[in-house]
Formats: sequence, structure tokens, C-alpha cells
Amino acid sequence: MKRHLTFFPILIVVTFFVSAMFSIALAQTSKPTPVRQYTIEQFMDIVQVNMSSFSADEKSVLFHNNKTGIFNVYSVPTAGGEGTRL
Repeated sequence: MKRHLTFFPILIVVTFFVSAMFSIALAQTSKPTPVRQYTIEQFMDIVQVNMSSFSADEKSVLFHNNKTGIFNVYSVPTAGGEGTRL
């Protein structure tokens, strides 16, 4: 039984060492991903859609977004179609 107790810490150290060496080797061989640059126009054209919820009669979905530059509330029929600004 004593052999198992002395073998276990050695196994942990060897496992840690092998995983550390693998991580270092992987980090040295991988190339960094280039960061995509956006123009201010592209950044300002981002539309956020938030806080969707069904209406009380469940015939439409209500949400708000900043498509016009300010946040407005819209209603879209659950059957599909264009949104109506409220």
C-alpha cells in the first residue's frame, strides 16, 4: 500500500510537467489572429435589438432598437411581416 502513496505524487508532477511543456510548445507555434479594424461609419451602423417580449394578446412581439440613431419601440406580428414603430 505504501508504494501507491509514493507513486501518486510522482504521477501528478509528471502530468503537470507534460501538460506545461505541451502548452508552451503550442503557444510558440500558433500565430496570433489579426484584429479586424472598423471604420467609424461601420461602427455607427451597428443596430442593437434588445428586450423582446410578447404583447398581452400574444399577436405581436415588442422590442426596441437603435436603427434610427435613437432607441425606439417596435411591434412585429407573430405571423411575420415588417415592424411598426410605436
